[in-house]
Amino acid sequence: MTFIHQTKLLTIAVIGALALTACNNIKPAHQAQHHDIHHSGAATESTAKVIEIASFTLKPNVSYTDFAKLDHTVEVDHVAKQKGFVSRESAMGKNGEWMVMVHWASLADADASMESFTKTPIAAEFMGSLDLDTMKMNRYTLVDK
Repeated sequence: MTFIHQTKLLTIAVIGALALTACNNIKPAHQAQHHDIHHSGAATESTAKVIEIASFTLKPNVSYTDFAKLDHTVEVDHVAKQKGFVSRESAMGKNGEWMVMVHWASLADADASMESFTKTPIAAEFMGSLDLDTMKMNRYTLVDK
């Protein structure tokens, strides 16, 4: 094998390793956070009827790493403890974008969780990390097949 060919192969290997490392590091949202946190009284996957999707951009001074920790705390300390909670996923995008998807057993459960969240101490810190002008939230009801 020629020196130039070996150098090209080494370069490709290094780039591939860096790409894999970058892909692994793109999961600071707690490993793309698919958390099926089930607790006493929680719904199961088969009972999910509502999908809630929130998307927003973080404020420029908020890092993905810092927000991932805060997001995880909100999930574990509040959202996962709510009646009708099924599962929650968080994912980061580019340029401070973030998405959270929560499955609920019912629309009433989703509403009750949102109402209770606004009263928790961590809500102010969580909402204060977002560019509120970019926030979008939608709920979808699963269609029976």
